[in-house]
Amino acid sequence: MSFFIHCQRRFLCRGLAALLALVCLLGAVCTASADAEYREGDIVLFGSYEQNNIPSDGAEDIEWIILEVQSDRLLLLSRYALDSERYHYRKENVSWDTCSVREWLNDTFYRDAFTRSERAAILSSGTSINDDYVFLLSDEEAEMYLPRAKDRICQPTEYCSCQNVYVNPSTNGAWWLLRTTGDDGSKFAMSVNSDGTIDYNGGHVESDRGTVRPAVWVAIG
Repeated sequence: MSFFIHCQRRFLCRGLAALLALVCLLGAVCTASADAEYREGDIVLFGSYEQNNIPSDGAEDIEWIILEVQSDRLLLLSRYALDSERYHYRKENVSWDTCSVREWLNDTFYRDAFTRSERAAILSSGTSINDDYVFLLSDEEAEMYLPRAKDRICQPTEYCSCQNVYVNPSTNGAWWLLRTTGDDGSKFAMSVNSDGTIDYNGGHVESDRGTVRPAVWVAIG
């Protein structure tokens, strides 16, 4: 499945089925192919979601950081925290396979953020016994792809910041959920703190102060 990507720094893309084109910021328009140059750390646009907290003007394009480039796919992580969801809707023992945020990401968010043609370009991630198309990073992935604490600081969108989330006045970052069960047990989920450090013990799964930073694998070529 090919798709459009709109490029901000080097090459950016926007998803539409059956075509692949590349639009560069400086105004040059060029035809892209399966061997288009994508680089880790680039910012791409794919899908849309309410972000400026002005619903009347429609959803805004979602910015994603390219975390990994393979021959036929890209791993994308949202640049900003897009919304606030509990890891699980109530306090109980839970895993990524059974938590409510996994269901929300792969149902509500998946359908709200992506058109039908964009959904066709999103690949199953293999992160669950279910077919996950949208997922959260694990602690190991967060450390591997974002090795420095400052790289993991994530600002919430204006819409997200109005959802009762905690925003650090020093870093302007919010804490964001990981999919890994916390070291304190299965009533806890790991997260990245607002200063970019990782909370391995984990917060209560029912906490409503954290944010969601989705990740997706998208086909190219």
